[in-house]
Amino acid sequence: MIVPFFMYISTTNKVIMKHKIDLDKVAEGFGISEESVKDFLNDGRVIGRLGEFIRTEMRKSNRASSEGSPYDINDDENGREEIRAISKTISFASSKEVGSGRKVTEEGFKKKMESVDIFVGVDYRNLSEIEFYEITKEAVYEMEQEGIMRKNKSVSAKKFFLFIGQK
Repeated sequence: MIVPFFMYISTTNKVIMKHKIDLDKVAEGFGISEESVKDFLNDGRVIGRLGEFIRTEMRKSNRASSEGSPYDINDDENGREEIRAISKTISFASSKEVGSGRKVTEEGFKKKMESVDIFVGVDYRNLSEIEFYEITKEAVYEMEQEGIMRKNKSVSAKKFFLFIGQK
């Protein structure tokens, strides 16, 4: 069970939404150990998808009409949001260009940037309280300009957190 708790904190002009997860109750609900729940949730694909649902409910937004949509959430305040897990890296590339046998292109990146209004990074280093970082397109372009973004349009988590002035 996910505990319905969230709050907004403003630090260095960045808005963070925090969400608590009661791992013991999730384990009980799934009928598996808490360790197995942690193993399951400790995956960027899983936490990114979960993040979409949490953010949609907490902000009373709407999820995109299909999985093939170029964005994840349509939010009254932010517009079209793309949810991205912050694992060892955070990627700003088009999901269609990421994965085995696929290649990230400048054209695909440009289309992704045109299709969203804001990115939302989900930090799940502490699985019992995940954090949501709103990342403007301007900040994404700034990371690219500063040279901390790789050719595959990802940024290491360490450099990302240094860039936003956190941790």
